[in-house]
Amino acid sequence: MELFHRRYLCLFAFLFLLTAVCATALTGVAKFFALVVLLVLLLLSAAFFIFMKNYRFICAVILCAIAFSFIAMLSSLLFITVPQSKALSYTSDSTAAQIKIVSRENSDDKSSEYVVRIERIGEEELNIKAYLYCDFYSELDYGDRMIGSFQIGEPTGHESDQRDILLVLDAIKDEPIFYKAANSKNFFSLDGVMRICQHVRKLFSDYTDIIFGEASALVKGFLVDDRSDIPVHIQTDFKRSGTTHLLAVSGLHITLLLGSLDIVLRKLRVPKLVRCAVVSVAAIVLLILTNFSGSAVRAVFMLYAVYMSYLFYEDHDTVTSLFVSVFFIILISPFSVYDIGLWMSFAATLGLVTVYVYIDSKLTRPKSDNKLIRLIQKLGLGIVKAVIITLVSNFFLLPIMWLFFGEISLAAIPANLVLSPIVAVFMPLCAIGVLVGAIPVVNIALVFIVEVFEAIILSLVQFFSDIRGAVLSLRYPFVSYLIVIFIIVMSALLVIRLRHKWVICIPPALFLISFCLCLGLFALKMGNELRGESIKDEQMLFYDTASTSSVCDLTDGGYSARSLFFAARNKYATEIENYVIVECSKRDAYSIEYVLSSVYVRKLYLPLSDDPEKLSYATEIYEMAQKYDTDVVFYEGERGIELFERLVLK
Repeated sequence: MELFHRRYLCLFAFLFLLTAVCATALTGVAKFFALVVLLVLLLLSAAFFIFMKNYRFICAVILCAIAFSFIAMLSSLLFITVPQSKALSYTSDSTAAQIKIVSRENSDDKSSEYVVRIERIGEEELNIKAYLYCDFYSELDYGDRMIGSFQIGEPTGHESDQRDILLVLDAIKDEPIFYKAANSKNFFSLDGVMRICQHVRKLFSDYTDIIFGEASALVKGFLVDDRSDIPVHIQTDFKRSGTTHLLAVSGLHITLLLGSLDIVLRKLRVPKLVRCAVVSVAAIVLLILTNFSGSAVRAVFMLYAVYMSYLFYEDHDTVTSLFVSVFFIILISPFSVYDIGLWMSFAATLGLVTVYVYIDSKLTRPKSDNKLIRLIQKLGLGIVKAVIITLVSNFFLLPIMWLFFGEISLAAIPANLVLSPIVAVFMPLCAIGVLVGAIPVVNIALVFIVEVFEAIILSLVQFFSDIRGAVLSLRYPFVSYLIVIFIIVMSALLVIRLRHKWVICIPPALFLISFCLCLGLFALKMGNELRGESIKDEQMLFYDTASTSSVCDLTDGGYSARSLFFAARNKYATEIENYVIVECSKRDAYSIEYVLSSVYVRKLYLPLSDDPEKLSYATEIYEMAQKYDTDVVFYEGERGIELFERLVLK
């Protein structure tokens, strides 16, 4: 249970990660002074190590600990040159910039989207990861460069889920744009290697489309984290049901895919060393196909750490493997420190390799001589384990969900309990289909089975996502105190040596009881509230309850409307029951998608107008709402604010 007891490498990796996270909050000057202080401490500890022979082991531990922190601070100073706070200073309506394509996100005949690196804004050289929108078709690949004028803004929609995305760029079609192709002929350069990886990924995507047809979208999502063909409303359903991690190639996927391969090799009696080599090569191929996603890289690094322990030690330590894998990811790619997906994966896995391992050791194993009773006992034990895994993971994810999302899905517990075993069967089926799908008769049978599983998965995800009140808000004022206390107590219990290990289960239980009591008292005290928020002459009305809210948008849309909404929306509710737009405008059509992609809007009310221009804007908003599975109601014959009052006061 003790995280750092005789785990010195784990301790060093932890200090590296802690320093890397703290460095993101410092300015460049502060980082420099912190680096100087660490350098002085490093020299002093080296001197103590040389001259204090009686305490050489302790001095060596201190020396290594300071060295790891020094490396983390140096890496942050050299590679993370622009913090998020400073990045927003570059927002502008029209700015000349040079960008480099990192990956293609979504493209069709009318538009293209990319993840890019901003290399230069005006005359200033930068290294900022950003999201690029083009309202025209643009065929670009990894390493290609685009030079021109862009509208630069703050990430507020789905792109804000990636913490290393600091800015959003909109290409200005009327402005001249120049393209520069990457040097893909030099295959040993980074651009050349990534172009090869992108090409392999595209070939796999095309092959999967041929094998599975319409079912290929979900197959690619589960196997290689390619969500480009999955409709937005389906991705939103996964997010609302708390099962998005099933689409992100992580430890679960690596275990299922590479674990299945390892089992086959074991059955063939392949030696351990050869098995490790084959699975390691397969892991690299999987990383290429997933475009080196953070969760996949972490899982593969952890696999390699375990294999290294197999080869050089009699036993291995999973906790150390976890910390070292994340250490290597951030060391190689410093911007990964902003990747929420990486930290969520890390936190959930940490809970499973510490707390769950202890709980699992205390669960009673089936002992009955009757085969039927023993089978029922095994089934019941499997269900109990699945519930405990979900609960432990969610408690360790709680601080991240509170800090970055402000909510947690209660539907995630039953949804993961039901979907995890289905996905555990679905993924190997997809992998088998990819391998033998070219055989005509086998292809028909496999595709049919995959389509059946896909229909079941999508139906269940939609069912759980539509449960009202299933997403619990963490924005209540008392939650911050409860979570801070919970973090401190859990951290202490994980580090110290406990005589009674069951004590580790007390903090989650007390947190749950305290949260329910505080929420009940808060709901009774607050009741319903109607309030207005305004910026200058623009205004929004909010009607709040303890679980939902309704919004009346009196603004004319645009960036100010988005800022107003995110600044003044309900501080407690996690979804919008009714969103009433009083008058459709071009700016509303531009901004509403940011709202729909960031918060669940159940019903959107749009006014009907005799003005053809306003009607066209309403139609455009309607099409956006359909992408996010939001019900749209057109109203006429009454003012929007009257409709709003009738809806909330009925």
